[in-house]
Amino acid sequence: MRDSLESQLKRFEELEHLLADPAVASDPRKVRAYAKEHAALRPLVELDQQAQRVRRQIQQAREMLETGGGHGELAELARAELEELGRREEELAAQIEATVLGQDPVLFPADYPARYRHIYPTYVLLGSHRHWRSAHGTTGADIISTGILHKYWGTYMAFSQYGIDPEVTEENTIDLILREVPCYSPLPSLAVHFQHFDTLSPYFDWRKWWERSAIQAPDT
Repeated sequence: MRDSLESQLKRFEELEHLLADPAVASDPRKVRAYAKEHAALRPLVELDQQAQRVRRQIQQAREMLETGGGHGELAELARAELEELGRREEELAAQIEATVLGQDPVLFPADYPARYRHIYPTYVLLGSHRHWRSAHGTTGADIISTGILHKYWGTYMAFSQYGIDPEVTEENTIDLILREVPCYSPLPSLAVHFQHFDTLSPYFDWRKWWERSAIQAPDT
């Protein structure tokens, strides 16, 4: 997998040089082809850059821990940061592997309002009809491949107890899958969660959908 990653990162650098080449700029066909390939590789490059930053932060936290002698408030902060950075490093490694190997993603069809309540890194993939943003959590109303279902069958079975077992949540079941599998939700939304106002997708005319979907009662 590492060889494939290095090959794709190297190709991205080559495309950067090609797109800056005046000889290429004079050929619209080549510009379109190289720009399309460049855009396809960018998410992987950005993931790798994030992973490198996290590894540097892990090294700095370890140095802080060693400097503090493993005791005191700074050491406690360093240990807490190391734990969080370790989880982030594993998550990024799984996302990089999924991107390199072309793993099927999870699709969450609603632009859920929770996406706008916290600040976290995200990617936006531009499409011809709508865009897609990376997501780190869902409500379980997902679109998944049979491969993902088979691989994480135990996790989905655990999630089936949601609403029955108060200890079961999205966060401790299906959201853990998204540490290894990329997940995307649409902009604008493809679906709306009509549970209550706090679950309605923002920037979306849900009233028009509601009225358009109305069913006339039969005459009695």
